[in-house]
Formats: sequence, C-alpha cells, structure tokens
Amino acid sequence: QLDASTIGSAVDLGGNCYSITPDQLDQAGGVWYNNSIDFAEDFTIYYQAFFGTKDADGADGSALVFKGTPNPVIGGSGGGIGFAGITPSLIIEFDTFQNISPFNNNDPVSDHIAIIRDGDPDHGQPTNLAGPVQASSTSMNIEDGVNHEVQIQWDAAAQTLSVYFDCVLRLTLTEDIENTIFSGDNTIFFGFVASTGGLSNSNEVCFNSITFVENLLLEDEAICIGESLDTV
Repeated sequence: QLDASTIGSAVDLGGNCYSITPDQLDQAGGVWYNNSIDFAEDFTIYYQAFFGTKDADGADGSALVFKGTPNPVIGGSGGGIGFAGITPSLIIEFDTFQNISPFNNNDPVSDHIAIIRDGDPDHGQPTNLAGPVQASSTSMNIEDGVNHEVQIQWDAAAQTLSVYFDCVLRLTLTEDIENTIFSGDNTIFFGFVASTGGLSNSNEVCFNSITFVENLLLEDEAICIGESLDTV
C-alpha cells in the first residue's frame, strides 16, 4: 500500500484522495510517499487531478515531483506552485495561472504542462526540459470543476517520460533522468505539491493506480479507452 505523509495545507480525504490546497489565499501543501521508484525500470502513475472552479481569478496549480529523499517538503508558494527551490528534482508542472508580473515565469496564456528540473518554475531557463504546452487538447482552461485523468509513463529502455492529460499524450521528454538529474541514484521518491497566492483554487489529487505498488485497492477505477484494469 501507499504510505503517505502530508505537510502544510494538505489534508487526507480518504480513499487515496488528498486536498493539497483549500480555495484560500496563500496556501501551500504537499503529499509525499516513502515508496521508492527506480528509473532503471518501467513505471506508470495514474491519478485524477482537480484544479478548482475559478479560471481568470484562480491560481496557481499543482505538480508531481520526484526527488532523492522521502521527507515531506514544500517549496516556494504562489507562482512557485509548491516546488520552487526543491533540488535535485524532476517536476511535472500543471500551471493554472500566467505569471508575467511582477515575477515572470515565461508562462503561456493557457493552463499548461511543463517538465522542469531542480525547482525552477521559469520556462525561459535551461532547467525547463520540455514544454510548456496547453494542458488540455480541447480547452485553455482546466480550472473547470471536474476531475482530469493524468497518466505519467516512464519507458526505461527508451529513457522517455510521457505525460497524458485526459487520455491524450501532451508532452514527452527523452533523457537519462537517473544519471543527469539524480547522479545515478536508483532510489527516487515522489509526491504532489500545490499552492495558491494572491488568487486561489482548490487543488486535489486521487490515485487510480500505480504500477509499482501491489494491492492498491480502490472502489472505482478510471481508465482510458483501450486500456486494461491489469496495471499492477
């Protein structure tokens, strides 16, 4: 089973679901797991993400973070989305606010996905490894009051990380992650972070399944067309 620890504003909702930030200003939270991942092996993480109900007046988003230790941490809040400053790290960012002033993260207008290393949310820096791209293939807005299916797939042989949003491939990264980011460490840990700032939204996550954790039992299982329930 997953063994999770919460920090900051994060709250365990039961059933492998967590509220990471309430819809309040200046919040930051995290959910961290002590189940390690080896990037020498294939893995897939399936979860549902909820980004709130407010579009133009909502912020700031959430992120899936990989790092070398299981201890619960929170990075910079607001435009830092709870991961700013966490290093070494690999981050899959789901950003729901365009930060252009006073802090310029070179964000596009649309809610977007990017793959980042070492806790730097600025898409104009070399630490931005892939993206940003519009998160949804059909809408600029993902703060729409519904749960969105997220699938993170790692192909160890091809050294390719793929990010699916609502069953559509949105972003890929090909890189020797274990060596270039984590200095050869084969015991990597993961967690979710989120934050709000001068604007807010609820940010929540619920797991569907994780291929490297056996006996993760859920009452309901959400899958995409053509997929099997046999994921562990």
